[in-house]
Amino acid sequence: MSRQTILIVEDDPHLSVVMRVVLARAGYDVLVAGTKTSAEEQLATRTVDLIVLDIVLPDGSGLSVLEAIRASGRTDPVLVVSGVADDMNRAAAEALGADGFLAKPFTGRDLIEHCESLRRDSPAAMMS
Repeated sequence: MSRQTILIVEDDPHLSVVMRVVLARAGYDVLVAGTKTSAEEQLATRTVDLIVLDIVLPDGSGLSVLEAIRASGRTDPVLVVSGVADDMNRAAAEALGADGFLAKPFTGRDLIEHCESLRRDSPAAMMS
């Protein structure tokens, strides 16, 4: 079986490096985008198995990225991460089609567990 690819969309360089290392050690191939624009470019040209998406990005909202992903018909699991983990952000993410929500700060173990759960429950995983 080939390794699964995760796209991390996170503007904090330190956090994105930590997330990349944690997920790579867990056996994933990891791509990183630090902006909304970079995320959209990568999603237009690459196939990914899961997206870890921050809400607050320097050039726009991660929620608009999520909305575009779902509007395009993509069914990739999306785990939204946010330092603003109030009910309003959770509800907005869920309404736009997020598959999970993880509040910052979180541990590497939390990240891996959420990603593995979403991959296990995704339609693609159920077909294999």
